[in-house]
Amino acid sequence: MIIGWVASVIAAYILAKSLKIQSVSKALETGVIWLIVVAILDYAVTSCFVAETGNQCFKLAVFKEWSFWVGYLLILCTPILAVKKSNEQQV
Repeated sequence: MIIGWVASVIAAYILAKSLKIQSVSKALETGVIWLIVVAILDYAVTSCFVAETGNQCFKLAVFKEWSFWVGYLLILCTPILAVKKSNEQQV
């Protein structure tokens, strides 16, 4: 779990730095977009499709785990940290 968080923060930080986001509001926008993408991917991974019957089940229990919400918060905040760091270096 912690390794996953660290890996996602590192990946998000590198991606945010490569985008060269100049403002916190743009970083927040980017974080929200990434959060939506991750939520869609989580839905795809935790849902099961049955082709014959057309039934679909979505395991909502996964979203009751606090570790999911911590991961989402990290994905949302990491681009903001990248902006603050780059602004400090420019001064």
